[in-house]
Amino acid sequence: MNHHKFLRLPLVASWLFCFVAAAFGQTAQVSGRITDATGAVVPGAQVTLTNLSNGLKREAVTNDEGTYFIPLAPLGNYEIAVRKMGFKPIVLSGLTLNVNQSAGLDFTLETGTVT
Repeated sequence: MNHHKFLRLPLVASWLFCFVAAAFGQTAQVSGRITDATGAVVPGAQVTLTNLSNGLKREAVTNDEGTYFIPLAPLGNYEIAVRKMGFKPIVLSGLTLNVNQSAGLDFTLETGTVT
């Protein structure tokens, strides 16, 4: 009986590995840099990636270098929005993410008022 348990372990482990590999292989990532009109980086900007077919949202905040990174985004059509208080928001629609794509999207924020 214990012999069968040891035979099942490699089978279950290989199945789990295949499932995880397939899940990670069917995703994309989005990254970039947010700057202002002078070219200065904008830390603390909120970046939201929204799947247009199911409403799934992924969010990131820019770091001290103004960069953001959103990994493991499922494939599909997206809208990406960048917001930071004191700047006009930017919304870009029509972004299509494909298998293993690494999309680099930089944005320049314009000074504006919050609405």
